[in-house]
Amino acid sequence: MATTKIKQIKRTTGKSLAYIMNPEKTDGSLLVWGFNVDPEVASMEFDFTYALAKNVRGDYSKVGGSDIKAYHMMQSFSPEDNLTPEQAHAIGKQWADEFLEGKHEYVIATHIDKDHIHNHIIFNATSYYNLKKFESVPYKTVKKLRDISDRLCEENNLSVLYGKRERVKENKKWKKEPTLGESLSTLLDSAVAQAKSFEDFKSTVISMGVEIKEGKHIAFKHPDGKRFMRGMNLPGDYSKEKILERVEHPERFIQNEKVPTLDSQEGTSVKVPETYADLIQKKSRRTLLEKTAELAETLLTIRREKIERYDDFDIRKEKLSETLQHSQKQVEQMNRKNQEYTQAAKYLLAYHDTLPIWQEYESCSLLKKSFYHKEHKEQLDKYKFALEQLKKMKVNATVDPDKVINLVKYQNDSVEEINQRMQNVQERVEKVQLAQNIVDRIENEYAAIQGRTQRKGLSK
Repeated sequence: MATTKIKQIKRTTGKSLAYIMNPEKTDGSLLVWGFNVDPEVASMEFDFTYALAKNVRGDYSKVGGSDIKAYHMMQSFSPEDNLTPEQAHAIGKQWADEFLEGKHEYVIATHIDKDHIHNHIIFNATSYYNLKKFESVPYKTVKKLRDISDRLCEENNLSVLYGKRERVKENKKWKKEPTLGESLSTLLDSAVAQAKSFEDFKSTVISMGVEIKEGKHIAFKHPDGKRFMRGMNLPGDYSKEKILERVEHPERFIQNEKVPTLDSQEGTSVKVPETYADLIQKKSRRTLLEKTAELAETLLTIRREKIERYDDFDIRKEKLSETLQHSQKQVEQMNRKNQEYTQAAKYLLAYHDTLPIWQEYESCSLLKKSFYHKEHKEQLDKYKFALEQLKKMKVNATVDPDKVINLVKYQNDSVEEINQRMQNVQERVEKVQLAQNIVDRIENEYAAIQGRTQRKGLSK
């Protein structure tokens, strides 16, 4: 069993990371790990990613969330589960990987200093993958966290925490219970279906425990009810006139769905429309109103995709799928290349932003250097780290960061454009599949009608 929480971090990312990585809580830091980041420099890396995103995409001040630097996820296990620290750590990694989809840097630390093992995960609010901010949606984000955690607990034979979720389901179920009026209508409907006369109807209703009051308007009282309800006000209209009409002419009130009939005489074969467009148009003239939009969309799909034969459905889906696969490979290649540009741009930007601080530090006298270093330690550490990373990547530190940032922007825009095209193609695949399903259903209906018509002809 595991409980889950998530909260925002706006100012104290470094302190929060230091707390969760406390060696006394994490078995000498053995239970600390970072995704796409070294835990020891995670705070700097988070800042570098945010600074680059601000240059590429803006500071998010217009859409909100600009002050959120990171998020803190917590996952606490029950002592009754007899979980080892290593197992809890592995489950925490799976939890974070699935929730963040590999798009955010994070540090996970498993604490074993209390009677219950618990995971702390701090992830960068800015994605290193696409430089976008994490979008936290009230209730939905918390629910997604818990759903993933619960499933992982079940997969690892751990107990799952139930409670409010089940009560909510029970409340929803309770709200769907029929009202007395609906229940009374069901009883009356059953009585009408059995009755051969109005007197027969009344006898059946009374045997069900329903009371009848006749006057200007007939009224009924449910066996569990406290008052009479007029039949004309009940769902389905059970006024005396309507009841008499249903008893005397039951054929007018058959509620089964009508089977589409074709304009053909008995004993003759049924002519199926020649094209799928004709088939859909003919069906739309004999369908329920709520299905008209679906058929209209199907007709448009068939015409746009130039589907004339049944094989065209599979041919079109195959070609569209090939387009999707090609675009996916193209996006993967561009993303790999863009990650290199992004990393270079991130460290170049940090280097050039802190370079003036370093130059001023270097110009200080020996007496002033220690004081200056103490006052600007964070910026000086960032300068050293950024320069070290650029050397590892074999990137010249004198390169103008703006040029690389513009390259990152161009790559991001290109990837988003291809992703949008892929989404459009995927929608086309889904529409073609839906059209094929509807054509299958309609052809089966026509085949059934044709079979019934032929059987009638043989029986004469």
